[in-house]
Amino acid sequence: MNAYMVLIQPWAVYVKDRAFFVQQGGLREPWGKAWRRVRASSVEAARSKGKKMYRFEGGKKVQFKHEEAYS
Repeated sequence: MNAYMVLIQPWAVYVKDRAFFVQQGGLREPWGKAWRRVRASSVEAARSKGKKMYRFEGGKKVQFKHEEAYS
């Protein structure tokens, strides 16, 4: 299992390798606060896990909404 970071948005789930995320300063910079850590076998598996997760932003629950909602 590898470590990844995911950013959950209603329209997409973004994935970065955790080592790359740390190298970019994601643990220190304000932009990195919304990202969540996941352990997965691949980028695709991390994105799939992220689609089932949520995060809070400004007291509101942010969760991925399936593509059908945007069709």
